[in-house]
Formats: sequence, structure tokens, C-alpha cells
Amino acid sequence: LASYAQNEDKNVSEHEELHWSITVTGTQALLAEAARKGVKRFIFLSTVKVMGEGGATCLDEFKRVRGRKRDILWCNETNELEYDDFFQLNIRTAEEVYCDYNPSDEYHWIYEKILPRKDCQFRKFTIFDNPYAPEGIKSEILALKDQDENLWKIYGLGERGQAKDLIFTNWDIQPFPRVCNYYRYGLDFGYNHPSVILFVGVKEKDIYVDEILYQTHLTNQDLINKMLSENIEKNVLIRADSAEPDRIKEISYAGFAVEGAKKSSYSVKDGIDTLKRCQIHITAGSINVLKEIKNYRWKKDKKTSRILDEPIPFRDDGMDAMRYAVGDLLLDNGLFQIKAVQKFSYKPEPELDWMLA
Repeated sequence: LASYAQNEDKNVSEHEELHWSITVTGTQALLAEAARKGVKRFIFLSTVKVMGEGGATCLDEFKRVRGRKRDILWCNETNELEYDDFFQLNIRTAEEVYCDYNPSDEYHWIYEKILPRKDCQFRKFTIFDNPYAPEGIKSEILALKDQDENLWKIYGLGERGQAKDLIFTNWDIQPFPRVCNYYRYGLDFGYNHPSVILFVGVKEKDIYVDEILYQTHLTNQDLINKMLSENIEKNVLIRADSAEPDRIKEISYAGFAVEGAKKSSYSVKDGIDTLKRCQIHITAGSINVLKEIKNYRWKKDKKTSRILDEPIPFRDDGMDAMRYAVGDLLLDNGLFQIKAVQKFSYKPEPELDWMLA
């Protein structure tokens, strides 16, 4: 059917005129033409409103449209919502509410406020119930069986997680400041795994992280095109995975200041130790980085239960990019080696002002 999606920036009278001319008149014209062509059956589907998680516009739109009524609501990854947002959506839904979530949080309002309700029906599904799930992801999750009991329970069995052996607890959600002492990008290459670019600011002993890119199936040329479209600053150093020298060289030919992270004298454990000595602030829009840091754990010896000095290699691409960005900056006294304040100043998009207040 012909349909008009409402633009919040237009006034009510404009909406009414456009809705009538497109949704009503347009549908009548479509039906008339279908009849003229001999169509005998016409299938009607109702309107679906989709609000994504990425970008300032979607986040801003979500705050404005949650007051609109609907018949059916589906909340994807409900554990990423605040309870107040879910409450506002729920009370404006006439018939049914569907919620899906990963049980990665030990404590969450879903367990306290939703599951105990008498009108709540609970169904558990895992990736192995999904016939369309890529075999590579299934294999990765199966490997958790021998690597981490807790992550296997969450992602393999769909059971409630327990917060133990977490690597980072020194983090919170904060807006990116207008000015920092130092800026860098961290870049982790991938293809089946996501390629990740983080913008990182250093201010005294605080690290600020903003997710710029988190996407799979990017060739190096695709990645360069994304960097150009995302306006990656060419005068700000990019620290990238040194295991990919050819990709680094190609990106440098495109005009970006990129070099490999110094892995020879800078191990994963050293990088983690550097980050644990700081306070990490992550922007609210960095959805994938927040998911990673909540579940970034140390390996554990299966026989002795002894915690090992090695992280579980599972959904850690953002954590790697963060390590690359700041790994060689911290001195022994816990202060960052900063020669001068960079002139470049990060300016968040104006649509995010409601989040920065």
C-alpha cells in the first residue's frame, strides 16, 4: 500500500494533508490500477514503526516518539533499555509486548519487574534454535564451552549470567568532553569479525571513548570509504592492529596518519593494565563497545578455577581498538605523556544535547 512516514519536524496540518494524499488517495490509485490490470487478490499489512539503536537521530527520535500509541510493541535487546523508557512504551501499547534480550546481566530490571508478572510468558531460544545463524558464529559460541563457563551459559544456553572475572570495572557512561589534552583513533581490522574505529580522548588520567565504526564484511577499500564518510580527521594519529601491515600501508596512502600498535613491547596484558589504571568514560551511543566491556573477562583454568592473565577471545574487537589507541601513552607514574594540547576539538552532534545535559 502507499504510505507516508511522519516527519516530526513538520506541523500537524501538513501531516494531515500528506497522510490523506499519500496514504488514502495513493492507496485508492494503487487499488484502481491493480483492478485494471486484473489483480484478484490484494494483501493488506498494517504499519510498522522501526526505531534503530545507532546514531544521534534515532536516539533523539526515540525520546520523542515513545509517547505515540501502538497495538503491538517489539523491543529488541531489551536489556539495553532503561526501565523508564520501557515503562513509557509499554503503557502506550494496546495489545501485546514482545521483548528479546541476552541474559548477560546478573542484576537487571527485567528479572525483577517483567519475568515475575502473571501475564508474562517466557520462552528461551539460543543461537542454535536459529536455522539462519551463520555457522562461523555458532562455532565461536560453541568454543566458549571450553573457555568460559559463564559466557557459555549466557550465549550458548541462554541462562542468566553471573558477574565474575570481569576485566574492567573502572568505567561509566559519560558524554565526550569538548576539549581533551590528547586525541587518537584506535583501529581493529576485521572482516567476518567487525572492523572497529574508536575515537579516544585523554584528559589527565581519564580516557573518553566514542564508537565511530563497528561493522563486518568491509574490504580495505570499503573501510577507507567509511573513514572518509565519517570524517575521520587526517591530522589525528590512528593506532591500528600491527598484524595487518599491508592494510595499514593502503590506508596511509589514502592520506590518514596511521601506524601499527607496538605489540612487541606492549602485550595484551600490559595494555589492559594501562586501561585499568585510568577511569574510562564511554559515550551512550557507543552501543557495541558497552556490550563488549560488560562481558570482557579473564580466562579461567578449568581444572583449578585459577584466573589466568589472558582475556577470553570473544567479542573483544572494541577492547582491542581501545588498547591500541592509548597503549603507549601511560608513564610509570600513572600520568599520560602529553607534550601539548592538540588544537583539534571534538564536537558532539547537536542532536545529542538531550543526552549531554
